[in-house]
Amino acid sequence: MPRKGLTYGKWSEENMKKAIKLYKTGEFGLNAISKRYQIPKPTFKRHLLGTNVKAKEGLK
Repeated sequence: MPRKGLTYGKWSEENMKKAIKLYKTGEFGLNAISKRYQIPKPTFKRHLLGTNVKAKEGLK
């Protein structure tokens, strides 16, 4: 059971794409972008490195 007041996944896929694009320009660092778009640093880093694993349908 999740802890009271704790929410997960508040960032949107659109914000993730914008954040990755901005990071690749080199203008801002990982910390600044993750704060700006309210994406957790480990999640942002995982998407940057391409190691994000999504569940396949039917295997849940």
